[in-house]
Amino acid sequence: MNQIRNMCSIEIKNILGINVLKHTKNPVERKRMKGLFILMALTVLIFMFYIGAECFGLIALGIGEIVPPFLIMISVVIVFVFNVFKAGGILFRSNGYQVMASLPVTTSAIVVGRFARLYLENLVETCLIMIPGNLVYAFLQKPGWMFYVNGLVSILILPMIPLSIATFLGVLVTGFASRMKHRAIWETILSLGFALAILGGISMLAGANTEFTLEDIKRISEKTMETFGKVYPPAVLLGEGMTKGSFLPVLFVTFLSVTVLAVVIGITAHFFHGICRKIQEAASKKTSAISEIGIGNVGQRKLFGSLLIRDTRRYLASSVYMSNTIMGPILGASGSVALLFVDIQKAVGNIPMHINSQQAIVFLVSGIFCMMNTTSTSVSMEGKEWWILKSLPLPAKMILDSKLCLNLLLIAPFFFVSQVSLGLVLKGEVVEILWSVVIMLLFILFSCVGGLTANLKFPKMEWDSEVVVVKQSASSAVGGLPGTLAALLCGGIIMVIPAALTHVFRAVIVLTLITLTSFLYRKNIRTDLRQI
Repeated sequence: MNQIRNMCSIEIKNILGINVLKHTKNPVERKRMKGLFILMALTVLIFMFYIGAECFGLIALGIGEIVPPFLIMISVVIVFVFNVFKAGGILFRSNGYQVMASLPVTTSAIVVGRFARLYLENLVETCLIMIPGNLVYAFLQKPGWMFYVNGLVSILILPMIPLSIATFLGVLVTGFASRMKHRAIWETILSLGFALAILGGISMLAGANTEFTLEDIKRISEKTMETFGKVYPPAVLLGEGMTKGSFLPVLFVTFLSVTVLAVVIGITAHFFHGICRKIQEAASKKTSAISEIGIGNVGQRKLFGSLLIRDTRRYLASSVYMSNTIMGPILGASGSVALLFVDIQKAVGNIPMHINSQQAIVFLVSGIFCMMNTTSTSVSMEGKEWWILKSLPLPAKMILDSKLCLNLLLIAPFFFVSQVSLGLVLKGEVVEILWSVVIMLLFILFSCVGGLTANLKFPKMEWDSEVVVVKQSASSAVGGLPGTLAALLCGGIIMVIPAALTHVFRAVIVLTLITLTSFLYRKNIRTDLRQI
């Protein structure tokens, strides 16, 4: 028991660099960490406000009874999707494995400690969703006291089953991929496949509608919750327990959650050392190959091409890096294709607007493309090998340009698919197609350059798992945020301004994006990389 408690303590203190903030003597690092916490606090407040507003809207529609299960649905989906991508990286991380394996610590203690870290991270995410939404529900609906008891228990147990399922799939994916030659690529394909298949299945079961009156929104919301209840029955039981004040369904789900979690921990512990050894062998080969291409061949190829190949190999060697940065382009391209099957004018026909809503779609899709980019973590992903690039007689511009180029090459095929689809949606109108290409391209460039700026401002070179960099660092959190928010804001504005001003508005946006992107790019290339 002491071993489990100690391992849990170590893992939890590593979340968000708490140990670094507690023990570092570097004032710059302390200032940077405090700035990160302030930034995260502001992001959390915005997110909680959004959740509360969503619940207020559902209650205003007269369907307040679906608010608790609605919040449960959001929490379950987020926990599942995020952990399919990161569970393997946290549980089977190779950094420190040799030291851990040599200590007199049982495998079960190590696995439980890492599960505790995953559980706590997901519990925080669940609280950010459940608490503000349920507070709005409680204030407006005035439920009985059992609502609060069942709500508290539900929050504590809610992450367990989706975390267990995602982890089990992660163990299967990591175990299978660890035996393959290109482990990271296979792991990425399988993880994305599981997540997209389940989300796509839920969407297909829920069905689709192309008209959105208030009654339609109410009906779609109810049907979505009904469908999700069939896919994930514990959500229905917890929702009923909260709304009807019955503790028995909550007690049953609690027992089920603990049982499922215990079984998955046991399975993970059984295969833990075997998978870790395979991953460590692959990591050693990967490090050797990346180092070789970074130094040994730099004189044999053009310098920029050598750096680009090096960054590409590093990208393809990390499943966490790939799966989290490819999702945005995939969603952007698939969303554009989906628009071919939706009558946009009919869908928004009941919403008062001054202009054709198709013009706003370009901004919406641009925002999706901006959500995730490789540049937000490209410098931090160098980790302990960053000294290799710093020691080479290369200008900062060349090193950073290779990272920008990788991001643009990654997005290029999805951008092409998106533009072809939007061209058909816009019915071949040349002017609108040109605006679409220019606006989306500039938003992507702005997001890529801005992501690199964020990573140079908040580098995280000391990490024990790639998950920490890709999903939990400051630069990954804010890198794509300005581009996404700006695109969505512009999309909202263009839907309500007079039609005569749309060309002027878009011209202003284009000039603004060019100016900001140029400013950030010049700022980046003047950075002294030796100080990072």
